[in-house]
Amino acid sequence: MSLLNQDEECCTVELIDFSSCCNSDSYQDPMIGMLKQKLRSPKRIAFSNKFEEFKSIEFDDDVYDVRISRSCSLIVVVKSNCFVFIDYETLEIKQQVETACIYFELEEDYDNCGNDALLMNHNRIISKYDLKQFIITEGSCQPIWTYRTETDITITSKPINAMILDGKKVVIFNEDNCMTFLDAKTGTKLMEYTIKLESSVSGCFEPDRRKPNTLYLFMKEMMKFEYENGNWKCTSFATGHSNIDGLGMDRVSGILYFSGYCESKWSISAYTTCGTFIGTHSVTCSGFYIDERTGLMYMAETGKISIVK
Repeated sequence: MSLLNQDEECCTVELIDFSSCCNSDSYQDPMIGMLKQKLRSPKRIAFSNKFEEFKSIEFDDDVYDVRISRSCSLIVVVKSNCFVFIDYETLEIKQQVETACIYFELEEDYDNCGNDALLMNHNRIISKYDLKQFIITEGSCQPIWTYRTETDITITSKPINAMILDGKKVVIFNEDNCMTFLDAKTGTKLMEYTIKLESSVSGCFEPDRRKPNTLYLFMKEMMKFEYENGNWKCTSFATGHSNIDGLGMDRVSGILYFSGYCESKWSISAYTTCGTFIGTHSVTCSGFYIDERTGLMYMAETGKISIVK
C-alpha cells in the first residue's frame, strides 16, 4: 500500500498477517517478533490475593508444576511421568508426552518470532526444545542444544529458569552449590556470572519479571541477587519458612509468591521484594503460575490444578 505525503514522496507500508507469517519458518524478521511479543498481553491484571477457586482441572495422580504458553495457547503441566498440554480456553487435555523430568521452564519468544522454548533439567542434562516441535513430535525431536552438568553430587532440587542478564538472555540452574548461567541461544556456559552459594537452594528460583539482572532464591531466608558493574550484590529478608517449593513473581504487581512450609503448615505466602509481608493462604501446593492477562493463579495441588482469583 502506498501513501503520498505533502511533498508527494511515496511511503510503502507493509502489512503483516501475524497469524500466518510470524509462526512460519520462512518469516523470521526479529522486529516483527518483538512487536508480536509486546502484543501477547494487551491487558494485564494483577493477582487479587483472594485465593477464591474459580475452576479446577482434575488428574488421576499428583501434579508438580504448571506454566502457560501464549504462543501455543496451552497450559503446560508436569506429572510424575509425563507432560500434559491443556487448551488454554477450553481446559481440555490436548496431548500428553512421556517424560521423567519434573523440573522445567518456558522461555518466551526464544527466537524473536513469538515462539516459546521448553527448558528441562533432568539426569544432569540441561535441554532446550522448540515447544511446538516437542509437542508435534511427542518429544522425539532434536533439542536446540544440550548441556551436561559438571558435578556428580546429587542435588535434590533441580529447578531451571531463564532471565535477562547483562543485556542477553541466559538460562539458570543449580550446579554444585553454585548458580550457573548458560547463553540461552547456544547453551554455552558463562563463567563470569557464576554465583557461589554458602548452602543448598531450597525449591525454585525466580528472576525479577519487571527488571533485568535480578534473581531471587531461598536459602533459610529469601535471597536477592542483583548484578551491578560486573559483580553480584546480595541482600535478604526472613520469612519464617523452613523450606519452599514454588517461587514466582506477579509481573504486574511485582509481588513475590512462594509455596512452602511455615509455622507447622503448608501455604502460599506473598511478600514485596523489600520483604514486607502481604498475606498467606493455607494450601499444599508444589508449583504455581500467575497469568498476567487474567490475574488468575494456577496452583499444582494434589491431583489437580486449581485456578484461583
